[in-house]
Amino acid sequence: MAHILIVEDFVETGQAIQRLLQRHGHRVAHVETGEAALSYCDGADLPDLIILDERMPGMAGLEVLQRLKSNPMTAQIGVVMYSAVGSDTFEDEALDAGAIECWRKVSMRPDMLCLRVQQLIPDLPPRPQPREQ
Repeated sequence: MAHILIVEDFVETGQAIQRLLQRHGHRVAHVETGEAALSYCDGADLPDLIILDERMPGMAGLEVLQRLKSNPMTAQIGVVMYSAVGSDTFEDEALDAGAIECWRKVSMRPDMLCLRVQQLIPDLPPRPQPREQ
């Protein structure tokens, strides 16, 4: 199964997604800020998939996505943008910046989220190689 990072500033929402995906056999971590996501991805054990909230205090999700995609060590990680307030403009910007999909929180039921993750996993690029310490 996949190693998934949830980046969500609402603790309850992030933990609910974490538990849901763990019940489906995934290894899941949850962080609450964009800065924490970048720090997490600076380690040797990189996630296969990141579900990234757009609106967070501090660094917005789109900036996190751009930084991940500009770093050769994290550029191949699949990133799904996840937003409460989706718009065509936001989705275009996110996809142009390298997101593989954009999900709207209001329309993403738990069963759909799990199904979509399962469908994305085979299409993810090969897992990045751990960095030498």
